[in-house]
Amino acid sequence: MKTVYRACKKCKSLTDAKNCPHHPEERTTTEWFGFVFVESPEESVIAQESGLKSKGRYAIKVR
Repeated sequence: MKTVYRACKKCKSLTDAKNCPHHPEERTTTEWFGFVFVESPEESVIAQESGLKSKGRYAIKVR
């Protein structure tokens, strides 16, 4: 079965859950565009410019 990823509107983290694992009160949405995988946030220029401080999957734009 295909996994449908959802994005948190607050931190842009991608998950398959209806609520964000980092912000349990925040509901996630399926309306997001583009993604980035962050392996090493301290070495990644994109992560530093985006303000991402932990390893994971993130949406670039969330509605």
